[in-house]
Amino acid sequence: MDKQMDDLNPFPFTDADIETLETLLFDELGEEALDLFGLHGLVTALQVYPGDLSRVDGLEALIAGEGTPLKPGQQRTLQTFTRQLGKHIAQLLNGEEGFPLPTEIYEDEDAMAAWASGFMEGVYLHEEVWFHRDREEQVASLLLPIMTFSGHYDPDDFQDLQKNPKILFSLLEQIPEVVVDLNLLLNAE
Repeated sequence: MDKQMDDLNPFPFTDADIETLETLLFDELGEEALDLFGLHGLVTALQVYPGDLSRVDGLEALIAGEGTPLKPGQQRTLQTFTRQLGKHIAQLLNGEEGFPLPTEIYEDEDAMAAWASGFMEGVYLHEEVWFHRDREEQVASLLLPIMTFSGHYDPDDFQDLQKNPKILFSLLEQIPEVVVDLNLLLNAE
């Protein structure tokens, strides 16, 4: 893989890193934990948010799932991978090549739902900043494609969109650009 393609990889991890992270998320933490795509969505939202990822209280608990106790080694592993992913996503957001989503999202509805759900969890952590009165309508409009796939809202609210595969595909294709637009909007101040 050439350097340019490597830079556009949505994950900065080796195959061994991904295996370690997935083992932690699936085998050690259980079904309440975010999966790899949910983690990517969450960290993406936290990088778009104009704040410091290291200052997010309870991030590991959010990743692990409510009420899941973390052992010190698990917490360190999550912190290490989350910081590494956060730095990588920040570089992608600030690059000129666009923002790549994991390719599995385009092929697997569950991966897309996990990514979108993770992203919205990151939005909810600082909802007051995201939906500040000066930009509330603009942010809500930009978030529509992500909200459609997240499963966080009443399905009846998105019924018309979800019945039309062409619209869904169009919304899915918009997400990388939406993420960049949200990053520019929230960090323009």
